[in-house]
Amino acid sequence: MAIAAAARAGTRPTMVEIARAAGVSRSWLYTQTDLVTAIGQMQQRRPAPTRTGPQPATIDSLQTRLEALTRRNTQLRAEVHDLTSRLEAAHGEIRRLRIANPARAE
Repeated sequence: MAIAAAARAGTRPTMVEIARAAGVSRSWLYTQTDLVTAIGQMQQRRPAPTRTGPQPATIDSLQTRLEALTRRNTQLRAEVHDLTSRLEAAHGEIRRLRIANPARAE
């Protein structure tokens, strides 16, 4: 019934759709060679649906994205440099305090 309904619908059926419509598992469906053959023949008669989802990016959009990511990378490098300098200063201050007061070092 599910195969006949798919044939009447005029769409390109998939094994998942047929299994779901028939209320059976895909693994069971694949064990039925006559059904697999019939579904395969239906798929060959019907063209694959046209792509309606996301399309490949254009060169311009990729260039814009690259430029934005390059700017963000530059910002992050500057932030890392600043934080590294501040950390080095903090470690230096800790060392200075430990040398000045060895009894409190622990």
